[in-house]
Amino acid sequence: MRWRYPFFVLVLALVFIAIFTIFAHSEEPVRLATVTVRSGDTLWSLAREYGDPETDPRNTVYDIRQINNLESPQIYPGQKLQIPLSN
Repeated sequence: MRWRYPFFVLVLALVFIAIFTIFAHSEEPVRLATVTVRSGDTLWSLAREYGDPETDPRNTVYDIRQINNLESPQIYPGQKLQIPLSN
């Protein structure tokens, strides 16, 4: 009788951990597009063109800079950038 309660708690904890692990790793991978910068393009315009319309473009600009290791927001025509696509 005494072993039933600790055993039940252990099984319940393992089920909780398994469910948490499944949901923690169920995110879709980020899809990227390779874009060649044209004259007049800015990070902001690229973020608005390729990003999620319901997301603040500043978040997409930040993501573009992180993915491409850009130290400044300056981009140049002919430069190739990886842009995260909206889902």
